[in-house]
Amino acid sequence: MTQEKTFSSTKETWKFFLNSINDHKVKISGIFIGDALQAICIVLLPFVVKDLIDAVETYAPDSGRSIWTIIKEPFTYFIAVNIALVLFSRLSGTFLGFTAPFFGIMPRRRLVEHLQKHAFNYFQDSHSGSLGNKIHQTIIGMRLGLWTFVFEIWPTVLRFSFSVFLMFYINAQMGIILAVWSLFYFSVVAWIGLIKYNIVTRLSHERSHITGIVVDIASNIHAVKSFANEEHEKQNIDKAMKGEIHENTKFQYAREGMGWFYSIMTTGLMFVLIVISFNEYAAQHFTIGEIAFVVSLLLLLMEQSRGLTFTFSRFLEYLGQMRDGVGTVMRTHTLEDAPNAKPLKIKDGKADIAFKDVFFSYSEDPSEAVFENLNLNIPAGQKIGLVGTSGAGKSTLASLLLRFYDIDKGNITIAGKDIAKLTQHSLRKHIAVIPQDTALFHRSLMENIRYGNLDASDEDVIKAAKKAHAHDFIKVLPAKYETMVGERGVKLSGGQRQRIAIARAILKDAPILVLDEATSALDSESEALIQESLAKLMKGKTVIAIAHRLSTIAKLDRLLVMQEGKIIEDGTHNELLKKKGYYARLWAMQSGGFLKEKE
Repeated sequence: MTQEKTFSSTKETWKFFLNSINDHKVKISGIFIGDALQAICIVLLPFVVKDLIDAVETYAPDSGRSIWTIIKEPFTYFIAVNIALVLFSRLSGTFLGFTAPFFGIMPRRRLVEHLQKHAFNYFQDSHSGSLGNKIHQTIIGMRLGLWTFVFEIWPTVLRFSFSVFLMFYINAQMGIILAVWSLFYFSVVAWIGLIKYNIVTRLSHERSHITGIVVDIASNIHAVKSFANEEHEKQNIDKAMKGEIHENTKFQYAREGMGWFYSIMTTGLMFVLIVISFNEYAAQHFTIGEIAFVVSLLLLLMEQSRGLTFTFSRFLEYLGQMRDGVGTVMRTHTLEDAPNAKPLKIKDGKADIAFKDVFFSYSEDPSEAVFENLNLNIPAGQKIGLVGTSGAGKSTLASLLLRFYDIDKGNITIAGKDIAKLTQHSLRKHIAVIPQDTALFHRSLMENIRYGNLDASDEDVIKAAKKAHAHDFIKVLPAKYETMVGERGVKLSGGQRQRIAIARAILKDAPILVLDEATSALDSESEALIQESLAKLMKGKTVIAIAHRLSTIAKLDRLLVMQEGKIIEDGTHNELLKKKGYYARLWAMQSGGFLKEKE
């Protein structure tokens, strides 16, 4: 599967970043203030050391005065600045302790909440592993990005700004040189950083794509081994890794270029300012303490500029990770509730269904329409079966009823209400689905069955399992209802997973029931038992049952034969047999109770 590259704009990334910070703005403000005060203290240290050295320089051992009398004031300042530095450092640490454990929780919740509201085809077009990785990298990028800005970029910018001010105070010429150097240096760093930002956005996408492929292989490992296609999958990974290698190579070149730029610029600055300092000393404009101040400040600034060069680059890398994740997960939903959408309310559990002049296509090409002018009325409580070869539109009809997709034209109503004007949540709460391919959560059997009704008690879950004939196989498991079923229920057989799906539907007890090959994975003996349970479950409900095994739906109130998106026959089993039409031929063609697939 090819993955669409969808990156958010920098504005959208910043918006998500700032909204996430807003959840902890008071505590993060405390960290900012603590770091700012620390930065001032760090730059003040060389200045108070200058005064201390100049005071010591004036001391004459034969004067009879104690050295502490001379250095008392500058030494007091020196101690005070160091104590303040420790206190402000601990202030930041305290606020960090209150923030770090919780930072990222709300953004992750926001991402997952937004992800769940995407339309069904969004997930069909994406690797589940890739989506999980993008959420993870977004949170990691946001957390590391914030800490990088708060603890490294913000304090360093303040140190440089205050250093320029102090350098002006010592010598205006040197202050101007440092100010111009800083503007040029950080402009170039920002430019190179933005190049790396775009590279990392693409690199993050490539890495997520590879993660998605790995998860896809792991999820289908049975097929990989059964067909002995390990080498083929290795080649798929190698092919995907070419994109990562290409972007990573560009990233490393940009990184090395920044390293060269740093080395040349800082060495030049150090040389120029030290030469000026010695000239000023020779002209008796500088003291030894002021030379020490310039050298100390330069060493500090060299280390800070080196750190900021790569720190700013890392910060943009984290933003690049966020940009890729936000662009994929937080994109606008294609299927949303209508403005002022109302919840579906069904009186006395009676839910009639109507498809009126429905047009629908999965693509924008009208020639590929699944339905054209489809009309169907299902009275409340009626049980209908959908018959037809694969691709006739049976499952699509059920998906449209659940509003997994929006129709192109016409309307679909339940209890007289247009489903496009109802909340999706309330609509689906009134429909229970037993799918052909039941995928379970990697949770306990108790949790998986209770998924049909989260308020159900353990006793209710067990009753539903018994009705679905799942209790017998569950009770012999070592952990019984607490047994973990594995990813997608891999530890259970297909028939066992279907029974869990039936138990869910029993527990949900919705007025509308959709059965999509609900017993296709069951053996004949189990199917006979399940059919009895399904008959009880269907009582009083509006039912849409899809089946290839015609014997499973022959007793329903009404059968619809579908072909290429059209209803070509409509009636009871006996009525359709008497017509000797398409249904009668399908019935006659059955082998072992199954429809022959369309050739």
